[in-house]
Formats: sequence, structure tokens, C-alpha cells
Amino acid sequence: MLFRKRLISVILLAGCTLSLGAAVQGLNGLTKTRILPVDEAFGLQVLAYVDEVKIQWRIAPGYYLYKERISVSEPGSEAVQLDFPAGIETFDEYFGDVIVFEDHLNISVPNGSVSNQGETVLEVRYQGCAKLGYCYPPQTRMIDLP
Repeated sequence: MLFRKRLISVILLAGCTLSLGAAVQGLNGLTKTRILPVDEAFGLQVLAYVDEVKIQWRIAPGYYLYKERISVSEPGSEAVQLDFPAGIETFDEYFGDVIVFEDHLNISVPNGSVSNQGETVLEVRYQGCAKLGYCYPPQTRMIDLP
């Protein structure tokens, strides 16, 4: 009988040890999840052409940009009217019903929308989140155009 009690105790202790080890391994897996720096999550590229300026984002897998949080202007000026491609309609716990972009976003700004007198600076604003629940603060990039 004593042997049986000890055997049951050893089995229970081994089971608890295995469960604890799995839990710790699960926690270690969480700590290995890395939120990308904003410029890696949303790779911004601005290309100036004779008749337009192309603004492109390379959006990392698992990340998205909010349509309503994207704007382009010259510093101190009204935002330029942008022609967006179709996005993904979704519900966001902070902003409600929104349209987001995943993978990439390409928009064009006609040169008539911005000053073409010498060098121009564009103010590009955007905000996005990781699907893991982390949202970046609004971003502003000042882009010098030739």
C-alpha cells in the first residue's frame, strides 16, 4: 500500500512538472514575439516623377495601416485629396468601423496638388498597428522632393 501511494505521488509530481514545463515554454514563446520598429513594419518610399509623386508603403505581414490616418500635405498647408485603392473593411476596438491596408499601399499625388516652385517638402502622416494588438503612435515624415 505504501508503495502504491508513493507511485501515485511520483506520477502526479511528474505530471505537474511536465505541465509547468509546457507553460514556461509557452511563456517563452510569447517573449520571442517581436514587434517591429515602425519603419520596418511600414516601409515608406516616396518617388518623384515629372507629373506625379508616388508614395508607397511596404507593409510587413501581420501589420496594417489605417486609411483615415493617412495624409499628405506641404507643411502648414491643407492635406492633398488622395485617391486610395480599395482597402479592407474591418472593425477596430479603438476606431470602430475602419478601412485598412495590408501588404502594400501605393498612392499618387499629382504634381499640380503640390508646389512645383523649386524644392518642395511633403509632410506624410500615417498610423498603423500590428495584428498582435500593438498600435504605433501617429507618424510624420518630412520628405524633401527635388
